[in-house]
Amino acid sequence: MIRLLFDTNLLIYSFDDKTDIKRLLDSSMTDSYRLYALQQCINELKTIGRRDVAAWAESYGFTILEKEDGRKADDILLEKSKQGFHIATNDKALYSKVIKHGGKAVKFSGRFISVQ
Repeated sequence: MIRLLFDTNLLIYSFDDKTDIKRLLDSSMTDSYRLYALQQCINELKTIGRRDVAAWAESYGFTILEKEDGRKADDILLEKSKQGFHIATNDKALYSKVIKHGGKAVKFSGRFISVQ
């Protein structure tokens, strides 16, 4: 099973673009998957006034991973990539960092996904 861990910007992009993530993944992947988001990302969405996105993520079926010791979300995402999570992001810097450290990263572009 592929564990897809979304960052804040991809949650916002998916919501604003009305992307049916499950449908896109079902048509693009042969393996089963599970959707995850960090509690820090949910908190960040609420802080920046995007409670709509936070509520959507919580109701869409994302498993919310509890807050971890006050570190930045990107640092936790990088660590989780080393634990076998595929990091779903459109942030070029984070994407490159994950790949550089031997992790798996997923990019959504329009109606396509790219896995590295």
